[in-house]
Amino acid sequence: MGLPKKNGQQYPPFDYEQLVYNTLQNHKHVWIKKATGLGIRVHAAVYGLVMPKR
Repeated sequence: MGLPKKNGQQYPPFDYEQLVYNTLQNHKHVWIKKATGLGIRVHAAVYGLVMPKR
């Protein structure tokens, strides 16, 4: 997917992004109670498009 960018600078994956990725790898159904501005919707959509179907 790529590293997060802000103002053209790349950052390492944030803790919550790594947690979401690892959780999606290990569980079929995940419920995320999200806060505004985290980008979880985009992260989940890209994950759904990129990762192969199980």
